[in-house]
Amino acid sequence: MTSESSSLSTTILEQVDMLKDWIDHHLKLIISEENKEEFLSLVREKKWLLIATPPLLMFLSSMIKLYGNYRKVKQIPGGLALFFSPFKIPFLAPVFYMGNWNGMIEYANEKGDGEGNVRVSFVGFNYFLVTRERALMKEILLNKQAFLDKPSIVYDMFNVFGENIVSALTIDSWKRHHRVCNAAFSVENLKYMCGQASKVTDLLTDLWEERLKNGNGEFMFDCDDFSMVTLEVLGLAGFNMSFGVFDKNDESGGKFKDAVEKIFTVGMLMRRFLGGTPILYPLAQRIFGVSHALEIINKKLDAAIEDRRKEMEENIDTFSKSDILSLLVKANSKENLLTDQELKSNTLIFVLAGEEWVIYELAKNPQYQEKAREEIERVLSERIPSYDDYDNLDLLNCIFLETLRLHPAAAGILKQANKTITIGKYTIPKDTIVDCSIVGVQTSESVWPEASVFKPERWLDREFRSKAQHDYSFLSFSTGLRKCIGFNFSKMEACMILARVLKKYKFELLNNEAQGDIVVGSKGVTTRPENLKVKVTKL
Repeated sequence: MTSESSSLSTTILEQVDMLKDWIDHHLKLIISEENKEEFLSLVREKKWLLIATPPLLMFLSSMIKLYGNYRKVKQIPGGLALFFSPFKIPFLAPVFYMGNWNGMIEYANEKGDGEGNVRVSFVGFNYFLVTRERALMKEILLNKQAFLDKPSIVYDMFNVFGENIVSALTIDSWKRHHRVCNAAFSVENLKYMCGQASKVTDLLTDLWEERLKNGNGEFMFDCDDFSMVTLEVLGLAGFNMSFGVFDKNDESGGKFKDAVEKIFTVGMLMRRFLGGTPILYPLAQRIFGVSHALEIINKKLDAAIEDRRKEMEENIDTFSKSDILSLLVKANSKENLLTDQELKSNTLIFVLAGEEWVIYELAKNPQYQEKAREEIERVLSERIPSYDDYDNLDLLNCIFLETLRLHPAAAGILKQANKTITIGKYTIPKDTIVDCSIVGVQTSESVWPEASVFKPERWLDREFRSKAQHDYSFLSFSTGLRKCIGFNFSKMEACMILARVLKKYKFELLNNEAQGDIVVGSKGVTTRPENLKVKVTKL
């Protein structure tokens, strides 16, 4: 320890001891009746000190914890911060807050080791960010995965309904979910989903035709439209039931859609930042409508699970439904590994995927709209796309992958050391949170030539496509043992939707990004374009 660090630690401890002695002395005055007047006089004279003491003690306690964390990792280049915030707070959380992923990467480049790695000591924990060094990512996600679990402080927010395959913290817990969920993403389910995605997109285009009539041949793209498609596809492919989100006569469909969006936006963030407060968290859930949203969703999904069980019990030999829930219930019935809450959680987690960023990139780069339409015409002509067409819609798949490279749904893959380990040249103490930055590695010029440029053709080489998804260059679906189980589901769903809408509509970006009207991502669990202005017209 340096003399400067030792002096700082001694000063803080001395201040804490002095405050404790002062409080002990004056608490005795309170208890002593004969000194009551003296105490009241002291309160009048020193009331500012009494008011200031609790927050001051909390601050000093936080500084001691911060210094203690710093001592464990001071050999790693980096800095200090009080806490990770849901939003920017000047002086208190100017860099480390939800959504500021590029700012955190810049911080790593400025304060880190020159290789894009940086250590940040918070009051509650130490944090090690890896932004582009793929060799370290391989150690974290493959070679030493047994010593790195998912941090509950982060992934507990996905447990709104119960633990799921995404939020399972340990390998053993993940295996329990994977044994059941793996059966739900078979070729059988993917074929069923592709058919449903095409049908649901036709419901969307019916809605768009009405808007064209009411808008003199044009209208503004609404990101919620694709959320509706994703949710309805999930209803049909996930639960074999329509959620009614496109049915104007069914109010319950709109309420269900709003409830799901509430859970996966406000609900998750609330659980992330307030979940550890037993009084404040339930109160906030009621105030912001999260409790009511949970009631709406649970009522519908509990009924679906019960119906599926009854159907299977009555027709065990002929039960052949291909939706995710049916396949989950069927697989789970053999060993009863998952609770009903976990079944719901594993099915609903796939609502987080979306295609809004694809529309942004295609509207910004209209030449790829034209190329995609040529491919759609060549492969499909007037047919509706199906599972069997997916491999032939190569450019559409490349467009989706390139969009995910630039706009990944999640910013990073977070782990927490369950013992002290070595990663690269650094000793990582137990309980340190380690973050493999998806945004960092996928937008790094050292990994991707012309990294900031939208170039779908870079994915046309299938050998390169496979390599990028295995050499830690592309992590949008994670990698290794815990690679996203629904990655084919997401890619195929996007392909079916895009094949339908690009055949009929043209998208034009109205944001003047050169003049500062830049499209930015929302600051939530997953990122969506927040201020996107796209004009839609009929071809």
